[in-house]
Amino acid sequence: MKRLLVFACLLALAAVAALTGALSSAQGSTAQVPSRIGGVVPVRGAQLPAAGIPLVYHGGPVMVTNTTYAIYWKPAGFSMAPGYDTTINQFFTDVAHDSGLGSNVYASDTQYHGPATSMITYNSTYAGSVTDTNPYPASGCPLYNGLPVCLTDAQLQTEIDNVIATQGWVRNATNMFFVFTAQNVGSCFDSSGSTCAFTAYCAYHGTTNSGAIYANQPYTGGTAGCDEGQYPNGSSNLADPTINVTSHEHNEAITDPQLNAWYDNQGAENGDKCAWNFGPVSGPAGGQYNQTINGHHYFLQMEWSNTNPTLTCVQTYAIGGGGGGSAPVISSFWPQGGRVGTTVVIQGKNFTGTTKVTLHNVTATYTVNSSTRITTRVPVGTPKGYGKWQVTNPSGTATSALSFLVIHSQALARGGGSGRSLSALSPSSVRAMSQANVELVLRGYWAFVAGDLETVADMIDPDIEWIAVDPSESAGHEGVLSILADRFEDGYRVEIERCVGIGDDVAVSFRVAGEERDATDDRPLQTRRYFTVGRYSAVVTVRDGRVCRVQEYPHLGAALEAIGIDEEEH
Repeated sequence: MKRLLVFACLLALAAVAALTGALSSAQGSTAQVPSRIGGVVPVRGAQLPAAGIPLVYHGGPVMVTNTTYAIYWKPAGFSMAPGYDTTINQFFTDVAHDSGLGSNVYASDTQYHGPATSMITYNSTYAGSVTDTNPYPASGCPLYNGLPVCLTDAQLQTEIDNVIATQGWVRNATNMFFVFTAQNVGSCFDSSGSTCAFTAYCAYHGTTNSGAIYANQPYTGGTAGCDEGQYPNGSSNLADPTINVTSHEHNEAITDPQLNAWYDNQGAENGDKCAWNFGPVSGPAGGQYNQTINGHHYFLQMEWSNTNPTLTCVQTYAIGGGGGGSAPVISSFWPQGGRVGTTVVIQGKNFTGTTKVTLHNVTATYTVNSSTRITTRVPVGTPKGYGKWQVTNPSGTATSALSFLVIHSQALARGGGSGRSLSALSPSSVRAMSQANVELVLRGYWAFVAGDLETVADMIDPDIEWIAVDPSESAGHEGVLSILADRFEDGYRVEIERCVGIGDDVAVSFRVAGEERDATDDRPLQTRRYFTVGRYSAVVTVRDGRVCRVQEYPHLGAALEAIGIDEEEH
């Protein structure tokens, strides 16, 4: 109960939605993934993310267009099969050639957007490759599996930066650099050797310390954990297994290049959710394929589609969409929560001819910006709590997969408070300070809804003081961060019910709910039923834009009284 109560109070200052995900994913690995690494392709047979859970937008950039570069790091004494590099170059060229078509997995990325609702386009350019003959450095991680070399991520980053400088290439938000290491070369996240190629992962993407978007592509052909055994481009060049995981990382980087854009509440990106899932195939055993790109066959895992009601892995995707007798489809909306009047952008397709938009069955005003975008506002009269967006046209109604969190809050400027005089402040400045602090608490709440733990941690003052109802359960900064780190163990969902501010203080009350536990239930988390565990209240004190104190109270009336507010009046 101690963990639940303190955890719940923490969530009152930055509340939490059920089972929000890690910032980066390493499905099937028990090692923690460094924050700059994401989209780890697990080895075959590893545990994969749960199905039926949508990707959620976390506010970061996407690659609206993309340009790819290949680095084949092959020093003297190391080899790649004849045709290995040219077949991979062919793949990048083919992906670029078929830009704008809906006939392969890359088209599925076009349902996702970045800041200011900039939609991803299937517009890829292949800028070329280089063979890097620089010698490998001394192994930075322990040798394993009989491999003669083991490279850490830091060593890979250093070489990528060297090649970029030598070639005169440019780091920016749309260029991606793939480094392909030679046969019998291992790699690990760091010098501990706890998470390594072929045993824990087959590839991963991330950003270098210098800001380059990159992917580590080990030589997967012939390896038990990363070779699916299909070679539509011929088994002699051993390129097809690497091409498969290259596609995984490429699609993930397009939708989540900085690891703060699109992933689900497990931390899984679009490629993670479909790893080793190929769907229907053609061709003979050993040479099967499921994609034809620019006339060449490839055996590529499918990619995740957020499109409701599909919520599944796809091989192709109809780009754009546009009315014309088709029912609407909602793929996402942003933000994930807000008050009445909050502007919301809904993304999807077939929005031309829309006749109605509702939230929680309350009709909203809206503007159809295009066949794939609607701008609307949270309508007056929407009840607080979680509700679904719906878009209707003459051919049908689409319902969002995720729920939108409607928050009812007010920031009040009144005398009294927790012993601090407000007489020196003008009424307008008190109102502004109160409103700003309420908004900070709600921003923390939305950050947790989105799974953005880093933002929440930034809101906590290093000298935070936590005063529990039971003094033995009080905590300092380290204790609070420990609770944050353990948040996934609890499986609780927290919903703010009241949020009232005065001066530095914000009184909050919230309901803690437990999720139904049924192993056979694969519905999206937001659609499951919850039961009330309890209701809790606290006063959160904000100074200089950070939470510096949390005082628990047994009920809302006591919290409001502590800041000088009469519960009956509000």
